[in-house]
Amino acid sequence: MVAIVDLTIKIKAARKAGISPVIIIKEPEAAALYTLHYLKDKALNVGDAVVLCDAGGGTVDLISYEITQFNPLQLKELVPGKGGLAGSLMLNKRFEALVKDIVGEEQLIKLRGQKGFRLAMEQFDQTIKTTYTGKRDEEFFVNFPQADLKDVPESILTSNCLKLTGEMVKEIFDPLLDNVNQLVDEQINMIRLKRMSEQHPKANAIKAVFLVGGFGSSLYLRDYLQEQRPDIQVIQPHDAWAAILKGAVMSQLPEKAVITSTVATNHYGVSALYTYRETEHAGQTKLWDKYEKLWRR
Repeated sequence: MVAIVDLTIKIKAARKAGISPVIIIKEPEAAALYTLHYLKDKALNVGDAVVLCDAGGGTVDLISYEITQFNPLQLKELVPGKGGLAGSLMLNKRFEALVKDIVGEEQLIKLRGQKGFRLAMEQFDQTIKTTYTGKRDEEFFVNFPQADLKDVPESILTSNCLKLTGEMVKEIFDPLLDNVNQLVDEQINMIRLKRMSEQHPKANAIKAVFLVGGFGSSLYLRDYLQEQRPDIQVIQPHDAWAAILKGAVMSQLPEKAVITSTVATNHYGVSALYTYRETEHAGQTKLWDKYEKLWRR
């Protein structure tokens, strides 16, 4: 509901600014248009199935397409898109939980109101999250300026400086990466089942998983997903973080790329019963309407 309200506000703001008509495009769809347009000459063929994983700050969204034509690029969506709350902001929460385990709840409560805590969170967010590669022998140091934290034995926390080993950072990352991996697996399995039911000649083949978005630029996320599925390429396109913006612009350019069909993630309808007439509906299932005292179908 919040997302719908937010979108409504943005549309009203655009119209107020004189931008009309306002055209809406799904973020993963925009990212797919940009990514596949610029990688269409990289061993991609008509009939190939690809998965687009848009890993951002709050959510991870997946969408899958089959390439139906080149020049211009045409795509058709294969199965309903999936998503989950597995974005990189969850890493910040897990880091904060680690700090709490080390300094204790009482010190953390005091720390949250200090500038040093904000600077430490920014350091984790902008440096450690983006550079961690999964190596256990890596070390990182996070500073809490003027925090007056009590030192912790074994040099984990000394003079307001927290030492993070690669193993500690791995424990922050891995549960979230497991969630992302599960979302990718679900999308791949849905594609294979659909194409097998259609007796597609490439039913079991998934050409690639493309990672885009801010979290999608994580080298550790890429390597983790690749390790889980060595038979499928996991690719981080150039400018993956800006793929959504560029794809949205591209969607309105002629002869560039187009989505020819989509699959609804949800649908709704209204059930209705009509008067049953023996001459017209003989043999069909009928129900007795106790209020109107007649048969319905």
